[in-house]
Amino acid sequence: MENAVTPSDNIISDNSKVFDSDDTITADIFVSLGPACREAHYLRDENLRLASFPLDWMLDYSLETVIHLLKTGFNDFFTDIEEGEYRRKNSNYCIIDTKNHITSLHHFSRKMSIPDAKKAFHTTMQKRYKRLDDYLKQAETICFICNRIYDDSCSDELVIFLKEFDKIYPNKTVTLVNINKKDIPDIKIAKRQVAPNLLIKEYTFKDIHTNGDNPETNYERWRGNEAIWRLLVKKMKLTEKFKSAKRTFNFFKITDYFSVRNEYQGTVKHKVWNILGLKIKYKTKR
Repeated sequence: MENAVTPSDNIISDNSKVFDSDDTITADIFVSLGPACREAHYLRDENLRLASFPLDWMLDYSLETVIHLLKTGFNDFFTDIEEGEYRRKNSNYCIIDTKNHITSLHHFSRKMSIPDAKKAFHTTMQKRYKRLDDYLKQAETICFICNRIYDDSCSDELVIFLKEFDKIYPNKTVTLVNINKKDIPDIKIAKRQVAPNLLIKEYTFKDIHTNGDNPETNYERWRGNEAIWRLLVKKMKLTEKFKSAKRTFNFFKITDYFSVRNEYQGTVKHKVWNILGLKIKYKTKR
């Protein structure tokens, strides 16, 4: 089934018409599946993340790799590594998992040697994997969200992922949402029922930031089409199953913050502190 409308560019009210008749996606847990940071960012902004998971802020990994890591308990996650090149100023090393073809820009602090940072990384990521595994085992409804580009709607690669995931965590109701980027003037919604309990839902639109998609001139390009993304995640709702766990997670993350940097001007646009689940922004400069 496929629906389409043709909104004017950058008019949120027109874009919202696409979602008026779109079903709300309700799940016990929402998990980002890359291949970059965009999905985790919007899930966090809409307060849909129960906790931090190992792949939330990783880059360039495949869905086949996700299945491998889930099957193996993340046992070879960043065991074979090399330092990559990252030309912008960064407080972390660019580290590549050469076996699983994953890039980390956010986890290996330059305040440590790479071997020490690797040791700290493995400790943290095993805790995050065990947390994810526990949630997936207990959940009845799961929603994955990814941002992967395919020529065809609801690609067979997405189908394979769902079928393989169902073997690892059987008897779950799983929705896989994919945001597919195409240079089209409309928003298309396509669905593919893989099995009675497995559904692919794909949104295709011009997923480009309002200031352009050029990495040389627009650092915020990684956010994509913010207006449509925010409308999309507002159609997602957490069930009550793990709500108490989420409140506990937010309570203890008093010093959890992130910054959005303009690398070309050397400024920090803002920092966001998560205090008892409330986000407090302030502007600053480096």
